[in-house]
Order: sequence, then structure tokens, then C-alpha cells
Amino acid sequence: MSDVIRGNSLAEQLGKRWQAPLLLVSLVLLLLGVWRFRPSSVPPTFEQLLGDVKALADSGLYPEASQYVTELLAAPDRTPAESRRLHAELARIIFLHEQGNAVHGTGNCERIIINTDQSLGEGEFFDGPTHRMRALAFEWLQRPASALAEYQAAVEKGVADGWDIRRRIVEIRCATEGMSAQELHAVFDQFLAGEGARQELQFWAALQKVELFGREGDHAEAERFLSDHAPRFRDSAFASQYDYLQALAWYHLGRKDDSERLLRSVRDRLSPAEPAYICAGWLLGRILQEQESPQFALSFYEDVLDKAPPGPYRTAAVFGRAETLAALERFDESLEAYSEAIQKTMDLPYGSIIDIRQVRESATAWYRDLASRGRPAEAMLYLRQAARLVPPADTERQASYAEWQADLAMKLGESLLADEEASEAATDRGAQARAYLQEAGREYLKLAGLASLNESRSSYAIWRAAAAFDRAGDPRQAAAVLDRFIADRPTSSRVPDALQRLGQLYQAVGDYDSAIARYQESLTRFSGMPAAVSSIVPLADCFLEKGDLERAEQALLRLVGYRSDESLYSVMPEAREYREALFRLGDLYIRAEKYEEAIARFQEAMDRYPNDPRSSRAMFMLAESNRVSAERLFDDSINPRNAPHKDRLRATCVERLRKARQLYDGLIERFRARDASSLGELERVYIKLSHFYRADVVHDLARVSDPSDLRPFIDSLELYDRAAWLYQDDPMAMAAYIQMINCYIRLGKIDKARMTLQRARWALKNVPDEAFDRYSPDEGHQYWTAYFDWLERTPTFSVALAGAG
Repeated sequence: MSDVIRGNSLAEQLGKRWQAPLLLVSLVLLLLGVWRFRPSSVPPTFEQLLGDVKALADSGLYPEASQYVTELLAAPDRTPAESRRLHAELARIIFLHEQGNAVHGTGNCERIIINTDQSLGEGEFFDGPTHRMRALAFEWLQRPASALAEYQAAVEKGVADGWDIRRRIVEIRCATEGMSAQELHAVFDQFLAGEGARQELQFWAALQKVELFGREGDHAEAERFLSDHAPRFRDSAFASQYDYLQALAWYHLGRKDDSERLLRSVRDRLSPAEPAYICAGWLLGRILQEQESPQFALSFYEDVLDKAPPGPYRTAAVFGRAETLAALERFDESLEAYSEAIQKTMDLPYGSIIDIRQVRESATAWYRDLASRGRPAEAMLYLRQAARLVPPADTERQASYAEWQADLAMKLGESLLADEEASEAATDRGAQARAYLQEAGREYLKLAGLASLNESRSSYAIWRAAAAFDRAGDPRQAAAVLDRFIADRPTSSRVPDALQRLGQLYQAVGDYDSAIARYQESLTRFSGMPAAVSSIVPLADCFLEKGDLERAEQALLRLVGYRSDESLYSVMPEAREYREALFRLGDLYIRAEKYEEAIARFQEAMDRYPNDPRSSRAMFMLAESNRVSAERLFDDSINPRNAPHKDRLRATCVERLRKARQLYDGLIERFRARDASSLGELERVYIKLSHFYRADVVHDLARVSDPSDLRPFIDSLELYDRAAWLYQDDPMAMAAYIQMINCYIRLGKIDKARMTLQRARWALKNVPDEAFDRYSPDEGHQYWTAYFDWLERTPTFSVALAGAG
């Protein structure tokens, strides 16, 4: 029935189960035995009606009583004085209901305050019990300052349980505004000397003084205090509790063995229902925990939980259990106990043995301990518990915890990603890694907000947040973070790097227009700065992805081509950006079929960076550029329009073919010196193509050589034969056999040509279907069989045979 009233009606909260007319109320009162017969001709007086309301409330029928008051308040002839009394009674009804709830409804607590306010007439004041009722309502609303004011007023009005209320005032003040040791001693002395203070409250005051002496380290004064007050407790029902005070004093003094013996003696003398039995059990658990005997400590904490009613020692035992379970590495149970201790401490924040700060510091200690022992995943669980207990107003501590949590989450995410990449089997580490990295991103953003006055720390946190989101596979979120950073901090020294990183993020998701815009903004605003220079090659890559080869070339030439009006001319060939641009230009010219320019760039790349991992690829592409360029030069040389330049074109063609042969040879030798198992798939392709293409370029020399010179056919024949043998299960071997047949025919060796054709037929059988499917699905076994059959029937063979005859 929490949060009951809507429009002052408890019945409405219950689904309008009770819409009690006066007749129904009369029936209920009759069943309760409190109804007196009233002649229907005589209307009930207000006092009688109010008596009926109280009878319902005192019988625990709070919804019915509330509905009855609502109807009485709605009566048109109700006087202001009667309304005030009804409001007072309605406040009492709601209070009685809430008093029995473990969780208090905010709406009901507020209505207790509202209705008591409406119960006062001009010049009237609350009595002591009403102040006390309002104080409890403010407590339930977590408004301690208002609760304190009401409690003070209740004491001043001479409320019956004044000493209990004074204790509550002390507990609230200690938990909220704090009290000095001197002030606390004075207050506790008042309890011990106070007339009318129950002995239970005096023992509470004595317990608080012993704890206070212990925290102050004034052990001698604690002993004097216990000696002075021994007569008060020794001969009373609190004798065993006094022994507990002595054990507590020894505990603070460091005499833990003596304390343990006395505590065990206390428990042996008492029944589990005795308060001192519970207190002694908790302190025994604490002593054993500090003596690093977590299993024995746990048994005492669990005994307390088994026997103690709800209260401070039960909450303290839950907390102790959480710590000992952590020591026993029963982490799941420990974390559950921590959550329970937090909830109980928050539900009963005043008068507790432990407070939220202690719980936070304990969880933090376990985070540090586990992290130092290489248990980051478990450490994170305790850090999360601790972080949520930092007061919102403590921004510096909030920032520290956010940073710790972000750093640890980043570390965990990166570690799991590395494990996922190294694992051959499918795992869920990737999903776990992304979750950690997302957490890191959120915590870094939180840190950035908390440290906003510290520009360096805040900027760093935003930078780390973007990196975390990117590593989590969320580049859009990372880009949003950096966009916000640039907008909010346009003068930050990190803006050039942020623009470059933004370009990379947009490029990674295929948003090339946005990437180009960011790269170009970096070049415009920060030309010559390292981040801007590093943006040029990615900018060119974006243009290439969009098919804009001209603008890609222009971008790359800003790095490798001198321009007097360009601030980047100082980028030297030793720079990484220059190297990248040079290799990219070679690839771009190949794509654009500008082989002359490709030759120049790849040759420069090989000359400048012979040890670059890409030098083998550059060598192959340079060979390819020479080979394809030679083919074009030959075509140009036989074009009648180029007759005046024929000799030069043919000479250059020969030069390019020989250069290509030299490069293919060099590439084959380079890879032959390496362990075959160290070669990548692409490198194996380069070797294969080099074998076949060097044979092609040697064969092509025949086209520009003296027709009587048969050396190109002899040399290429040998090279084709080697390539076909090395790659006999590859479809390319079929083309090599065809070229070998042509060479034998040109050499006039028809028998050899026929034998080569037969070799080709046998080799075809060894080429798997998968190889044809992978490289040339339209030229499979059937195609080549038909081709070889046709070739055997061609006039070339018959004419050659006739000539030979």
C-alpha cells in the first residue's frame, strides 16, 4: 500500500476496491463491534462520524478509513474547523499505514506533511506527537534537515519518548552534518546522567563512548570510563553487555586475544536472543577476519545473520560476510552480499555501525588488491560497486573512479580483443570485449564532464572515449564524440589530431565525403602540421574509393612533387608520409594505365626503400609496368602514323622487355632465398606470375628482333617449360604449353610440337576442377580438350609436316 493516496484516497490506489458509502461503513463498524444503533431520523454528529473514522483506522482498515475521510471532507456543510480535524486524522491514517511498510511511498509521506499543514488553524501549533510523526515522514522522504527540525520541536514540546528522540537526533546529525568528538562525548554524558533515560539508552551511550575512545586512540580513558560505570551495569540486566563493552575496548587497544576470549565467554553465558550475543558474534567475526581467518569469521557472521533481527548488527554482519567471501574468492556470493549491505545501509542510514563510505572503501580495496594480482575482471566487479557509492557532489572523487573504471575497462576490452584475434575457435570474447570498451567510452565521457575545468585532463578523456568506441566497433559513436570535441574546443591543441582521426573514422565506415571534408579542413586550417601532413595519403585513398583518380593524384603529388606555393615541400623522402605517397602513386598510375609514370614512381620507391616490406610488390609492379609499356610501344611502332619514330619506339620496347626480364628474374631469386613457409599468398602469386611473364617478355623480344634470330624462341621455350613444370596443376600451365608449341613450330621442330601437345593433354588431367573454377571458370577441362583437338587438326601442323617431308 505504499504511495497510496491520489486525491487523498487510499481506496483509489487499491483499484477503487472500496467506494464506501456511509451505509457500507456502518456495516463494517457493526461487524467490528463498535457501531451503535442510531435512529435513521437522527443524523450523526460530527464527533460520531470522526469516531467512526478512528474506529476504522484503529482496526487497521486504512483504505476504508481514508475513503471515509475523503467523503466527509467533500460534504458541502463541512466547517473549516471540522475539515482541519479531518485532515489531522487523515495524516494519522496514512502515517499508521506507512509505519508498517519496509519501503515507504513518496506520495504518502508527502501527504502526511500536507495534511498536517492543513490541520492547523491560524495561531495554532503542532503538539509533540505530531512533530514526531512529521519527523518520521521527512526521514522517509530522505530530508534529514527537516526531520531534525521536527525532532527538536518534539523534544521541546515534551514528547513522551524524548530520550529516544534525542538519540535519533544524534544519529541523524552524525550521518549528515557530523559532530565533533568533544560534542559527542558531552551528548553521551547527558544520556548517562539523564533523569528518565532508560538503562538501554544509557548502555547505548556507553557503547558509543567506548567506540569513540577507540577511534581517538584514547584507550586509557576508555578503561577509566568502564571502571567508573561498572557499578551501573554489573548488577543489572546489562551485565553481559558491559562485558561486551570491555571486549570492545580491548579490541581497540589491540588486545584481540583477550577480547576474543571474553566475547566467547559472553556468548557461552547468553541465549541467542540476547542483544549481547549478537554483538559479540559480530565482533568475533571482525577479529577473526582481521587475523586472516576468513572461513572462521564467516561462520560467526552467518550465525549473526541467522539469529539477529533487522538492525545495525545484522547489516554489519552482511558487510563482514561480503568481505570474507571475497577473501575466500567466492566472488559471486561476495558481490551479492555487498549489494545487500549497500541496500540495508541506504534503507537505514542513521545509527548504523557501518556507513556507505566504509562499504565504498572496502570494495575499492578489493578492486586494488585483485587488479594488483592480475585479476582485472574480478577487480572490475568490485570497482563498479564502489563507484556507485561516491556522493554526486564529490566531483573530484567521482572523476577518479570514472578514470579508474574507464582505464580498467579499456584494458579488459583490449585484452579480450587480442585473445579473440589469436583464437582459432569461435568464442564470445569479442562481444565481451566490445561491452568493456563501450563501458570505457562512457566512463571516459563521464570523466571529461567531471574534469571540465581541467582542460588537459578533460581533452585526454574525450580522446580516450573516442578510441574506446572505435575499438568497440562503433566508429559512428567515436566520430560523434570527436565532432563534439571540435565544436566545444575549437582552440584546443588536439583539434588537428581530432580532424585527422575523424577523417579516419568516416573513411572506415565508407563515408568518404565526410572523411574528405575533415581531411581537407585539416589541410586548410593546419597546413604543414604533422596531423595535416598525415591526412594527405588517406585523403587520396578516399578519392580513389570514389573513382576520382585525378584528385587522388593531385593530393599525393603535394607530398612527392615540389611546388613553390605549397607549404609541404619540406616533407623529406625519409618521412613516412612521403614513402606512403610514393607507393600509392605507383598503384594509382597502374590503375590509370599511366605505365610510364608508374615506372618512374616504382623505380624511385625501390631505389629509396629497398628494405620496405612492400619492395617485392613494387618490384613486381615495376616489371609489369615495363612489360605492358613494351606492348604499347610495339603497337605504336607498327602504326604508320609513327613511322618517323619507329626505330626509337622499337629500341625503347626492347629496353623495357629486357628490364622486365631482369626484374622478374630478380623477384624469383629474391623469393627463392626465403623459406617457402614464410611466404604469403600474394607473394606466391607474384612468384608464379613472374615465371610465366618472364617467359612472355623473352618471347615478345622476337617481335622486335631480326627474324633470323631464333634465340628469343629458344630462351622463352626453356622458361615456359620450367613454368609449366613448376605449376603443372595450375590452369596457366595450359597457356605455357601453347606458347611452347608455337616456339617449336617457329624452330621447325614439329615432332617436338606434337609431343608438347601430348604433354599438354596429360597435364590437363592433373589440373583439378577447383583450380579452373578459381581462376577461369569458363576455360575448364572441356574447353581445353576441345582446343587441343582443334589445334591438332589445324593446317599449321599439316603444312609443317608436309614441309618437313
